[in-house]
Amino acid sequence: MRTLQAIALAAILVLSGCAGIGGPSAPVQTTETTQAPPPSQLPGVTEKGVTDPAELLSTHAEVLQRSSYTLQSNVTETYANGTLYASRTESTTYGSSDTHFTSHITAKGPGTPFLGTPAGEVAYWSNESVILRATEPGADGETNYARLSQPPELPHEDYYERLYVIFSSMETKLAGTTTGPNGQTLHVVESTTVQYPNQLAPTEKYGNVSNVSFTARIASNGVVRSYELTYTVTLDGKRLTVHESMQISKVGDATVDRPSWVDTALEKTS
Repeated sequence: MRTLQAIALAAILVLSGCAGIGGPSAPVQTTETTQAPPPSQLPGVTEKGVTDPAELLSTHAEVLQRSSYTLQSNVTETYANGTLYASRTESTTYGSSDTHFTSHITAKGPGTPFLGTPAGEVAYWSNESVILRATEPGADGETNYARLSQPPELPHEDYYERLYVIFSSMETKLAGTTTGPNGQTLHVVESTTVQYPNQLAPTEKYGNVSNVSFTARIASNGVVRSYELTYTVTLDGKRLTVHESMQISKVGDATVDRPSWVDTALEKTS
């Protein structure tokens, strides 16, 4: 999986529920912002904000490739009347070894087809000898299990390139610091002028990106620990509001727990 991160990083440089398998929760930021001098020690960041996304994200990737960590993300798209079009939530934990990880992904809404249905869940667990997958619902409506010969391409692998697209689409400013969950200082970056709004749309089916709001928090080691991005788009003549968030936690201190469904998966796929 770390190899896939390296591939995504190379692309950046070129650009320069059911209870059966558990479920993630959306990232939440609960800290308060305070004023602080510009963080001149951050790679790719100056008094003007993020000025070199490739340099910042190169450091971001290098730190994570040699660390355990947990990544939580959510993308939710809703119509003006509040009706859900699509939602996708992910929680993934990597151990310090490439072979150890666990992930849970939940999809909801008609805009996020999941195995031919508007909702579903998939979970993965891997150690040094086996990669397992649990899917709800399966083709028969029950939980299906499988052993994989290759690691899955988890959605969070896109976050390196996604972060590059975001930072390259807008000008940003430093907005002080905030205290992270473990008391560490995080540098707050906010959007100012959005120069290329349509780049923010995840696919070409969305148009007319506007009303962009973005806030990110960067640790002193260069890791983008969290961000929230909100914007509106047009889809088939209707307006959608997109809320996107990501949070990285437990860097260097994450544990890959064994999910309760693993024993069943091992038995059914032996």
